[in-house]
Amino acid sequence: MENAKKVDINMGLVCNSACRFCMNGLPGEVRKFASFESLATEIKQFYKKGFRALGFLGGEPTVYPAIIELVTMARDMGYTYIDIVSNGIRYHDKKFVERLIHSGITRFYISIHSHKPEIEDYLTTLKGSFQKKIQGLRNLMEFRKKGMIKDRIFLNTVINQRNYRYLTEIMLFYYKMGFIDFRFNFIRPEGRAFSHGKKMVPRYSAIMKYVKQAIELSRSLRVNLFFEGIPFCLFQKFKIMDFKNYIGEFRDGNKEISIHEARKRVRFVMKDRRKNQLRVKPKSCRTCVYDFVCEGPWKHYIKFYGLKEFKPLKKIEMVSDRKNKKNSFSYSLHRRDSKI
Repeated sequence: MENAKKVDINMGLVCNSACRFCMNGLPGEVRKFASFESLATEIKQFYKKGFRALGFLGGEPTVYPAIIELVTMARDMGYTYIDIVSNGIRYHDKKFVERLIHSGITRFYISIHSHKPEIEDYLTTLKGSFQKKIQGLRNLMEFRKKGMIKDRIFLNTVINQRNYRYLTEIMLFYYKMGFIDFRFNFIRPEGRAFSHGKKMVPRYSAIMKYVKQAIELSRSLRVNLFFEGIPFCLFQKFKIMDFKNYIGEFRDGNKEISIHEARKRVRFVMKDRRKNQLRVKPKSCRTCVYDFVCEGPWKHYIKFYGLKEFKPLKKIEMVSDRKNKKNSFSYSLHRRDSKI
C-alpha cells in the first residue's frame, strides 16, 4: 500500500472492554455506533476521491453489527487494502476470523498489552481477556500460515505503568508464537487514562531504558519495531542514536481519519491533529534540530510531569548502519518483511 491513499473510518465508540488506559471512556459517557448509512457513504465518497486503502477503527469495530457487510462492500467497490484495528477478543471465534478474511480484510492490528494474563486482564478490566486474545492470535497465525491473510499482523501495545518494564519479555513471548511486527504506543493521557493519572501514566525518563532494550532485541531477532508518542530528544538522551528507524509516526504518513464528533462526521489528517491539538512543545523546542519533525509529548502528559525532561538538541547524530552503509537519518528500514 506504499502509494495508496489511506483513510481510517471510526465506527463509533462502543467497545467490549473498558481498558484503564483508554483515551475515551469517561464516567457517564454514552457510546454509540455510527449508522450503517453514514459509514457506507464515507466509504463511497473516499473511494471516489481516489482512496484505495481503508481502515476500520473503534471503539471496537469487531462488535459492529454489520462489520462483515461493510468490509465486503469496500472490497467489492475496489479497495485493495483493508485493515482493522481490534482488541482481538472476538478473534477467539475462529469462524468469525475466517469470515473477516473472506470479506476482504488484508491486514490485522491487534491490541495486546502484556505477556502475563494477570496484567492484561487488569488493564482491560475483563477477566479472561488474555486467554481469548491468545486463542485469537493462534487463529490468525494459522490463517496466515495457510496464506489466507494477504498482508501482515501487527501487535499494538500501549506503554503504561503496568507493563513498561516488560517490553522485551512481551516481544519474546509473541515472537515465539510467530509474530514479527510490533508497535509500542506511549499512553495518551486522555479520557479514562487521564482519570487514572500517574497510576497509569509513567514518566518518559522511566521507560527509556526499556525502550532501548527493546530496540536492541529487535535487531537481534530481526523483527519490525516502532514507537509512537516519544519525543526525539529522549531517544538521543539515552544514546539511542538510530532512533529514526523506529518512529511510528513516520510510518503513518498523511492518512485521513473520519470520525463522528459532536453529532456530525468530521474528517481530518491525523498528523495535523496530533500537531495542532494533541501534542505540545515548549518554546525551547524551536531551537532543536528535530523541531521540524518531532511532534513533542502528549499535551496532558505535562499536567502530570511538566516539561523538564525535554531538552532541545543542537546536533543531528548521524549513525551509519554498518551492514548497509546507509545513514540512519534517511529513515530507511533494515528489517525482515519491512514492506509497508
